[in-house]
Amino acid sequence: MINLRLKQVQCALTDGLLDEAYRLAQDRTVREHRDGQRLRAKIADALTRRATHHLQADRLDDADADCQRAAQLAGSTPHIAELRARLDQALQERSQSRQTHAHRNRLARQALRAGRHSQGLQLLNDTSTHTPSTRALAMEIDMHRRSTQQAAALAADALKRGELEQAVAHLASIPQDTHAQDIIELRRKLIEQSIQQIHEDINAARLPRAFALYDTLGKLNANRAGLNELTYHLNDCRDAWRLAEAGRYREAAHRLHRIAPHYPKARWINDTITQLTDAAEHTERVHQSPLGQLCYIMDHPAAQEPGIGRTALSASEWRDNQPDRVAQPINMQPPVSPQPVENTLLRIDGIGSYLLAPGPVTTIGPISSKHRPQVGLVADPTLPVFSIERCDDDFIAACPQPLRVNDTAATQHLLRHNDKLALTPRCRLKFTRPNAASTTAVVQLAGSRLPQGDVRNIVLMGRELVIANHA
Repeated sequence: MINLRLKQVQCALTDGLLDEAYRLAQDRTVREHRDGQRLRAKIADALTRRATHHLQADRLDDADADCQRAAQLAGSTPHIAELRARLDQALQERSQSRQTHAHRNRLARQALRAGRHSQGLQLLNDTSTHTPSTRALAMEIDMHRRSTQQAAALAADALKRGELEQAVAHLASIPQDTHAQDIIELRRKLIEQSIQQIHEDINAARLPRAFALYDTLGKLNANRAGLNELTYHLNDCRDAWRLAEAGRYREAAHRLHRIAPHYPKARWINDTITQLTDAAEHTERVHQSPLGQLCYIMDHPAAQEPGIGRTALSASEWRDNQPDRVAQPINMQPPVSPQPVENTLLRIDGIGSYLLAPGPVTTIGPISSKHRPQVGLVADPTLPVFSIERCDDDFIAACPQPLRVNDTAATQHLLRHNDKLALTPRCRLKFTRPNAASTTAVVQLAGSRLPQGDVRNIVLMGRELVIANHA
């Protein structure tokens, strides 16, 4: 049996089937036989020669496999040790070359994302070996470079012609994080000219065009000081129109007052402020006229029940039977929240009790008032109901009748920290903002009180309430 195995190994070695000879030589009977040991040494020499040829042809993986097999058969002979050293050096050089190649590819792709196309192509050209991935990356960088150059040229031409919207559309197709100096300079010029054009449109009362150009600039994701300031101005214009449309003329005039100093050439702003002020005064006169007394009947719940608070027709029936040309009665109630919200009583052990008033608008007044305030005070029912409205980061107090704010009578006032409000000398409140960065304010009861006697603070809560320990 042993002779047959040895003959099989000999035949495989003679035919040059080194892999088959190596497999057969692993048999225990071959390893232990003297002739088998000689055959194993011959196979090791043949594997060493083949590994040398693989190494010279830069087939390092095949050379490494043959070298390991030769070492298993014959041990670390001088020839195998020398081959192992040369092979290890070649493998190390290949590993370093691959790492360098991968690093250059990463740098080239970063240059592509940053818009530095020439730098990316230079990195790839410096690579000694051009693999398929390197060639594909080079083609991608070259394609992006051509498209960027074309978009920049079209944007520059549109900017020269004064077609700012088209210039923004072409420039928006270029990645925002590009670091190419020509693109950065072109974007800067476009934003500056667009801001200047929007200012000119506002001065010339071309608000639709100003808003359209501003919306177009949003494609560039610009974040410049001039554009941020312009955002506040346009928001004030938009809010002023919405407030005026809702009949809150004094608040609309306050919005325009904030932007008037920035546009001294815009005569329409001062004219509109005057018109809004006149409209507010005329509305207040209507409220104080005999016609204004209808609000206490038309809006009272009792008017909806038969025989109570009316004579012939209910308020809804009276409105439905009028011709289209008859205007609806004016609602004289102070501003209320668009959707009624419920207050929440918060009691914290060891700290105190707080009344949480959510919503953008909070009305405060006598609990027995006909206007049904959101926060009812134990006070004279003839006192007016005033509102505190949250507008962005500001709070505005409004009242149909003069309200004492810091010992000064006013129907509307922009509240600040520690402002003192008073309906009467004995019904006093204090407005505070514990954290200027928060949208939550606190109204402290100084000379007035709520039906819950232990509650001394009204929290004008925004969307969220954060309770922190500042000890």
